[in-house]
Amino acid sequence: MPATLRVSTLIPSGLIVNSVTRSDDTIFVTARAGARVAMCPLCGSPSQRVHSHYETPFLLEAIR
Repeated sequence: MPATLRVSTLIPSGLIVNSVTRSDDTIFVTARAGARVAMCPLCGSPSQRVHSHYETPFLLEAIR
């Protein structure tokens, strides 16, 4: 019986998934932070500004 993969098990809590697409052996998850304000890990000040974004594709073979 093939294993069923739930994308929700791969997404850390606090993230909101905007979309999930699959292409061959790659799944693309577009997500954003659920909180409108986050604390800076260095100085502890609250911030509403997006400081970074990145793309990280992961292979299905790596999670089977």
